[in-house]
Amino acid sequence: SGSYDVEATSSDAVSGIEKVRFPSGLDDAAAPYRATYGFADLAGPQTVTAFDNAGNSADAGFTVTEDTDAPSGGSVSYADGYDADGQVTVTVDAGADAFSGVDASSAVLERRTVPLAGGACDPFAGGWTTVTSPDTVASGLCAQYRHRVSDRVGNEAVHGSGDVVKVDLADPTLPVLTLSEASPYAHVSGSEIFLNTDEIDW
Repeated sequence: SGSYDVEATSSDAVSGIEKVRFPSGLDDAAAPYRATYGFADLAGPQTVTAFDNAGNSADAGFTVTEDTDAPSGGSVSYADGYDADGQVTVTVDAGADAFSGVDASSAVLERRTVPLAGGACDPFAGGWTTVTSPDTVASGLCAQYRHRVSDRVGNEAVHGSGDVVKVDLADPTLPVLTLSEASPYAHVSGSEIFLNTDEIDW
């Protein structure tokens, strides 16, 4: 919404609370004591003061800190190259955030795929799909992964990798054999070759 609330509770058993003064001189004389601020209204240390009806006061403080930096130092990693079982294990590191901290619940692992043919992958151009690790990838596909994570105020980091998984679960076609001989001491009959090893000069 572009705004936030600051709420205070205070009591005085003798004379009662007259008002609570918030930053920028905003006074609230009725409980619950509250003030609303826009994101650009305050910065740095702030003070909230409660006043009783006898003129006594008590202070409490909070700090407003700008945080526009995404988490840093994160990564996504997985085995590069051919995969023969279609199960891809992806390891992620959300990194760290020096201000509001990393929001672990925002983490998303995503995959995109393209066809694999003749050992080459088509150019990656499609959208990303949310997956979990280990991820199942169909034969004949190339896959890439990325990891998205935000801090607690919505700054998002996207960790990617240049590695590509190539999944091939299909066996090659059966070999077709052709037997031939060019020696008077060898003879081919169907799928069998006969050799006169007594005539071979070892």
